Amino acid sequence: MSGVTSHVPADGAWYPANGIVLIDGFDISLDQVTVTVDGTAATLVDASSEFSAHVSTFAVRVSPKPMPDQKVTISGSFCAGCAAESFTFTVRADDLVAPEGVVSAEYGVHDYADFKSGGGDCKSDSDMALWVHAQTIPANEEEAPAVLQVEAFADSALSKPLGSNSEVISTSEFVWGYRVTTAELQGASPTKVCFRLSTKDLSGNDGPEPTVLCDACYLRTDAEEGAPGQPTWGEADAIKGGPCDWGAGVGGGSDEGSSCSCRAVGTSDLSASWALVALAIAGVRAASKRPRRAAK
Repeated sequence: MSGVTSHVPADGAWYPANGIVLIDGFDISLDQVTVTVDGTAATLVDASSEFSAHVSTFAVRVSPKPMPDQKVTISGSFCAGCAAESFTFTVRADDLVAPEGVVSAEYGVHDYADFKSGGGDCKSDSDMALWVHAQTIPANEEEAPAVLQVEAFADSALSKPLGSNSEVISTSEFVWGYRVTTAELQGASPTKVCFRLSTKDLSGNDGPEPTVLCDACYLRTDAEEGAPGQPTWGEADAIKGGPCDWGAGVGGGSDEGSSCSCRAVGTSDLSASWALVALAIAGVRAASKRPRRAAK
């Protein structure tokens, strides 16, 4: 169904003056949409190029930039035949605080029976899925939300892009099922695809140095059909000598500073070890003592 499905900020929220507005939906357009600042006409300027991966149907800034305590209203019909909608937010000072980086990350490969799209099913052909997991730290309520950008590459030099995904960080866990055919991997082994994970907030602040993964933790091959969901990874799926092969030493003998947080977890499983990771994330957040701004 056509129309707006979500937007950032939410209606009635406070939002940084330098914040990028996200508007998501199906078959939507900004042609019949207007923006005002304290009732005065303004303009929505495209800001999608500020992200390395697609983050929303529309990513825009308000121009001229509003001042703290001003109210911004975005309204109009977002698609042909759609009823008019509007949302308003109040501006606070610029957010100049860089977002947190990735706490830990890993990926597993599920090689299932080749799937062929029947057309009209909103799916594409795939021979396997590469499941990327990352742990992040959501922004506090005084900051612009952060975006996790994940880019896949066929080589360790990160010069042969394969695909990308991004998500506004609202919880500590990110999961991406990257479905591909063997041909789409451009000759790369599925267990050696490299993923670059970086953070950037909606005020344009870049996070720390990206995390790069080039070795899969898990590999499972089975005859399941129909582009199945993520399997529940177990010890038997750990790649020998890989970052989650505990028999070869912690993290498969990888460096102490490795970003891999090895765990066996399914789509809805939350193991005891995973709970410890969550506690560690909370500790990192508390220890960071990031600058906090006033409520406006």
